[in-house]
Parts: sequence; structure tokens; C-alpha cells
Amino acid sequence: EIGNYLMETVGVNIYLDVNDCILHEAVDSENDKKIVGSVIRGLECCTHLLCITSDKTRLSWWVPYEIGYAEKKNLD
Repeated sequence: EIGNYLMETVGVNIYLDVNDCILHEAVDSENDKKIVGSVIRGLECCTHLLCITSDKTRLSWWVPYEIGYAEKKNLD
């Protein structure tokens, strides 16, 4: 819902992993190299990172990876 609000109301172009079909294919095939490639590709298109955590994402090791990559890239 937050992604929809940002796109439809604010007019911000976003990358949202649930909309990334290449990422879904990589996850379905358990291909970690392709998963990392999708995450990096998504972050490379970004100028900012908004991280909203839930009980599920709080336990994911991908979230710290994404935040660390964004920090390395100096995203706001």
C-alpha cells in the first residue's frame, strides 16, 4: 500500500521486490547469485532507500544486505 501511495499520489517511481519477476524466478529456483543480482539491479536504479520492517522482514538477512549496499552507494 505504501508503494502504491508513493507511485499514485506522490508520483515517485519505485522499485518494489514483489513486482520483480526476475527476482521471483531466482527465488523459485533458489538461485542465490540471481537473487543478489536482482537486489543489486533494483538498488542501482534508486536514489533513495525506504526500509519498512515487519516481523517477517526483521528476520530476513536480505534486509541488512540491502541497507548495507544502499549505504555503500550513499543512498539517502
